[in-house]
Amino acid sequence: MTSRHTLFLGISAWSLIITSVTTLVAHLVTFDAPGFDDKILLYQNWGYIVRNDIIIIHCLLVIVSMLGLGLLEVRKNPGWIGIGFLCFTVFGLAEITRMTATNIIVNGMREAYSKSSDGFTQDAIQHFLEITWPAIGTTLFMIFILAFSLGCIFYGIAFLNHRWVGKIFLIWGIVNLFAFANSFLLLSWLDSFMSVFSYTYQPAARLLVGVWFLKEVKRRTTNSTAT
Repeated sequence: MTSRHTLFLGISAWSLIITSVTTLVAHLVTFDAPGFDDKILLYQNWGYIVRNDIIIIHCLLVIVSMLGLGLLEVRKNPGWIGIGFLCFTVFGLAEITRMTATNIIVNGMREAYSKSSDGFTQDAIQHFLEITWPAIGTTLFMIFILAFSLGCIFYGIAFLNHRWVGKIFLIWGIVNLFAFANSFLLLSWLDSFMSVFSYTYQPAARLLVGVWFLKEVKRRTTNSTAT
């Protein structure tokens, strides 16, 4: 491997390890805003804005890490890796779009509502925030969770020859399909299970695969140098 290729793979491995932390932020840091008036004030909450920015960074790190990880196996399983990485890219773009729109468009609407004294303007903004945006946000989330689930399954198939690495991805993807299905089923017990799964299995899986990825890069670099 060339030094630049090794550098990129190393960055990708560390990106995956870092996502074990950023995923905890995404799933554990929440902001209680039960009512419409509470949600309006979120545009002033810098913690809320920064959390959304961290999720954007998280998605970028996932895309980079999955590209690097895929390069390890792309010669043996180009089809599975190719379609898997496409799914991870769709996942990232969907969530980046949702979080960016929240910080810019939705928070802009909230600020406009807060500062407006015109009833017609406030009604129009309230309709967007309570009807239009939830529909858009839910659609993006559905794309996000389905694409991620399929990406994990395809990578799981591609990495089955690496034993537990492939199994981790397969379990991850299949369980996340249940989260996608629960968007329609609305089972409270499944929602609770997925919540725990998100802040236990996911960060552990990212860390384990990330450490393995880093060791694999070092091993292949050593073998390449020796050769």
